[in-house]
Amino acid sequence: MRVNRKGFTLIQTLFVFVIIGSIAVLIPSQVNSKVLLRFECEKLKDYLLQAQIEAVENKEPVVVNIEGSSIMINERTISLSNSTMCTTHEISFNERGNVNMAQTILCKSADSQKEVVINLGSGNIYVK
Repeated sequence: MRVNRKGFTLIQTLFVFVIIGSIAVLIPSQVNSKVLLRFECEKLKDYLLQAQIEAVENKEPVVVNIEGSSIMINERTISLSNSTMCTTHEISFNERGNVNMAQTILCKSADSQKEVVINLGSGNIYVK
């Protein structure tokens, strides 16, 4: 009588999975630095919009200081990712949400850069 032995044993299959898993762990996963920088700039934009809304709601000026990877809004300090560095700026929102002057904040990471632009008058803030 002949025994039909097609296929793999459980041990052989597990051994293949262990090898594939080991290779997958050894290959480092790289986060695209451009995507990370875009995310950090959008986060900065959101903080600026929050400061603008706070100035309008409280009917008093709000000052935002940006230096490197830290953002200081009045007394609160917020940090961006350590790999993201922005140029130093002081932005003042008056009680109507307008800025004192138009500004372009340059943010850089290892191999890319983005700009956060604040328009005068309308107070529009966008990432470019």
